[in-house]
Amino acid sequence: MILLEYSKRYERARGAIQCALVSQDQPKAWRGLETVLKARLTPYERACLLSSIAGANDPSLLVEVLETVVPARLVGAPLPTFIDIEADAGWWADLATVPELKAYLSACFLRLPEHDKMEFLTTPMRGIDT
Repeated sequence: MILLEYSKRYERARGAIQCALVSQDQPKAWRGLETVLKARLTPYERACLLSSIAGANDPSLLVEVLETVVPARLVGAPLPTFIDIEADAGWWADLATVPELKAYLSACFLRLPEHDKMEFLTTPMRGIDT
């Protein structure tokens, strides 16, 4: 039974890979492949596939692709606030990636005056209804 489940998942992933390869320069097929791989393969399986693909490519091509893909997935810097600074910060944080959250949190925290750092660390979380 478990083998049948794997077989179906892998067959669908294989079909999507084949479709993207046949379509070659059709961005829609490649975006569809990304969706199928996320749905059909586990994070570990996708990482193994990525490792194999990385090993089969020239390092300079990998750098070029990653320099294009990674920034496109980042939210970017927070926008200027308009009315409610905490609501705007929360909105941005909901969209940001974990690396972005860590980078902005540490940069902001390190620039706080010492007394504000202590207050920040000892004050209960804001925005949580108690």
